[in-house]
Amino acid sequence: MDSSYNRDIKWLTYQSDAILTLINGNKKKIQDIAIGDKVAIQTKNGEIDFSDIYAFGHQDPNAYEDFIHINIENNKSIELSPLHFIPIVSKKGSIIYKYAIDITTNDILLSLNEKLGKVLTYNITIISFS
Repeated sequence: MDSSYNRDIKWLTYQSDAILTLINGNKKKIQDIAIGDKVAIQTKNGEIDFSDIYAFGHQDPNAYEDFIHINIENNKSIELSPLHFIPIVSKKGSIIYKYAIDITTNDILLSLNEKLGKVLTYNITIISFS
């Protein structure tokens, strides 16, 4: 990820350098997450909750996977695996989950902004593959 990546926005992906928030407020790189940790998530209603890590299928630091690079407004960006589910606002205004590979620039992304303590919407500006 480039240096313009804003770490104030936390994304639940399995990039090894992604930062997750634990229930006690501590931060951990996803590569350091352990089974039994409770991490911040977004519920279907857009609220912040915590969920147990009960499996970790992508812990091999030498594994390689293609990623989708998604730019959003204000020069922020994320990288996701193609089959990573991502929360989107549907045309009817409800929260739905789409595979990253199915995201378009017409979609509106939802993400937790920990600095503000709430879930915000972001317009998607560019999608590319790495």
